[in-house]
Amino acid sequence: MCAIVDAHIVKGLLKKESTPGEFFWKQVESRKITIVVGGYKLKDEYEKASCSQWLAEAIRAGLVRSEEDQIVENLAERLASDGRITSDDHHIIALAQISGARLLYSYDKKLHTDFKSKSLIDRPRGKIYATGHEEALRDKHRRLLRQTLCKG
Repeated sequence: MCAIVDAHIVKGLLKKESTPGEFFWKQVESRKITIVVGGYKLKDEYEKASCSQWLAEAIRAGLVRSEEDQIVENLAERLASDGRITSDDHHIIALAQISGARLLYSYDKKLHTDFKSKSLIDRPRGKIYATGHEEALRDKHRRLLRQTLCKG
């Protein structure tokens, strides 16, 4: 399974600040989930969250797959100009389209709307892992992580 982890989640995820985050991270460590990154903007956001060293190590360890940055950026620019995206996260939608990742770990409600939009993410449709900062681990989280959420 492939997942995109929004930058505002990654630092707390590494610190295991929440039960859903800890459960998600265990799935990454056991290689049931591969985190996907790509594009200069997302990597810059990870750097601002003081996670760039972790990211480099996780890529080397095979826990994170990196898509070609310039390809993600080019598609993000095209998506920004077509008017279908309501959030300011064109780079996340571009990464999902390129990588095939269909699971998003984020608290950004506007991004949730874009990620679940059939016109942007389809076959399979995008799914959201987290919906609130203080949410407890629920059966819905476990079920989501058992699905195959990569295109192709």
